[in-house]
Order: sequence, then C-alpha cells, then structure tokens
Amino acid sequence: MQQAPSTMIAGSNVHYGRYSFRYFVETQAELGLTQIELWGSTPHLWCNHLGREEGIDEISRLLYGSRLAVSAFAPRPYGYSLFSEPGSALREATLSYYRKCIEIASRLQSRYLCLVPIGDCADTREDALWARCSNALHELCKTAKSHGVAIVIGEASPQESRLFSRFEALTRLRRGLSTSGLKFFLDTSRLGTHRENIAQWFEKLGEDIAFVRFVDSRWAGPRVWGEGCLPAKRLWLQLSQAGYTGPLVMHLSGDRYQDDPAAADRRNVQFLKGLIGEGK
Repeated sequence: MQQAPSTMIAGSNVHYGRYSFRYFVETQAELGLTQIELWGSTPHLWCNHLGREEGIDEISRLLYGSRLAVSAFAPRPYGYSLFSEPGSALREATLSYYRKCIEIASRLQSRYLCLVPIGDCADTREDALWARCSNALHELCKTAKSHGVAIVIGEASPQESRLFSRFEALTRLRRGLSTSGLKFFLDTSRLGTHRENIAQWFEKLGEDIAFVRFVDSRWAGPRVWGEGCLPAKRLWLQLSQAGYTGPLVMHLSGDRYQDDPAAADRRNVQFLKGLIGEGK
C-alpha cells in the first residue's frame, strides 16, 4: 500500500532551540505530521553521563497527547567522543551518556538512536581512532539490542571528522559490525559535499538504511527545499527507484531557521507533499 505524502514526512526539533517543545509539537500537529526525529538537546531535553535527566516526562506527555511517534532519537553529542582513549574518564563518560540515551530512546518507543562520530584528533593515527570508535560502537550496540533499539550511524562533515566524512568508513563499519544490528542514515545535505549519490548508498548499504534526512543544501549547510542547489525531484525519484518507503526527515540544523522554525517547516512540508504526491 502506498503511503500518503504526509505519512512519509518527519519533523525535527533541531531548529526549534529558541522555542518550547510544546510549540514544536503544536506546529507538527498543525502540519498533519505523525512522526519526528527527536533532537535530544537543551532546552527541550537534557541528560548526562551521571544518569540525570530533565524534560523527558514533559516530552512524553506532549507526544502522547498529539499522537506523534518518535521515529528516531538523535542526542546532541556535546563534548562526548567515541574516539576517546580507552580507560580515560572521557571514554567512560561517553559510554555512560549514550547508554542513558539508549534508555531514553526505549522509553520513547523509538526504534533508532542516531550517532554521528565526530571529534577525531588530527594527530592520532587513523588505525587507533578506528579501533576506539568501532569498539565503542560494539559496546553500545549490545546495550541497544537489549533495549530493542538499533544504533544508526550517519556521515559527518569534513570539519567534524576526517574518518567519518567518508562513505567508505560506513561500509567498513558495516563489515566489522555485521552481527551487531548497526544501521545507517543518509543525509542528502552531505551528498554533494562528499561527491556521493543515492544509488551508491543503496548498492552498498541497502536494507540497513534506516531513514533519510531529506533536505536541500548549499555551502552553508542544510536549507529548506528551494533555497539550496540540490535536485529534489531527481533525488526523490532515485529513492523511489531504490524502493525506499521510510521517513523523510526535515533536519534543518544550524542557526538559519531558529528565528521562525515553523515557517521553515511549512514551506518544506508544502514542497514535499507536492513532490511525493507527483509519484502517487
């Protein structure tokens, strides 16, 4: 059965940092959306490696009241690092933080916890960085599996990571952690920067692609569709040809839309409904 356009579109609170979570939820409901990617950051939600949290009860209540489902939970990395040295305080704090995030994802009935490995040191050998990151992910995948959650990895920008701004790093992770349940998400704003394409992603990662952050882009980062330079119709056609039927997340990170995030979402939803509807 084909989905209606609105059922494929997922909101994100990543650009609502100057507004309450209630305002975000009310906006998504007005737009007729049924799912979101929850960006786990203050002022909406706060948790740390010591097991403390604030905001989760209010978020749960508002989501339940609006019948919004959390398709993915993407906690803000703050200063935690999957590349931290084994035995260090930062390593233990990082694992504790993400284990707490896995618990929150489970409580919110989210299938996925999204991570982007960032912060690898330029003067540390790549083999050492790779070992640290893959070992940390192996541990987190075990915890996630016990909670009915899957870890989902996405690409970083070249400014965030020299290892994970390469598509090859994701395919290598898939081979190394093939039995862990690790998944991946595709971010269209990275495609042009990394000179990649959707066909390549589905050829190499296929059924392990959990969802897509479907946004326009320019040199300054993600944009509302029509404000960047990506070929939306071509990208949507390629996703359709690959058999993708998952959510299209409007993840508009950065400061560009912080003043009026609802207006940005309205423009995006109107555009996406028209785009998806063309192929129905």
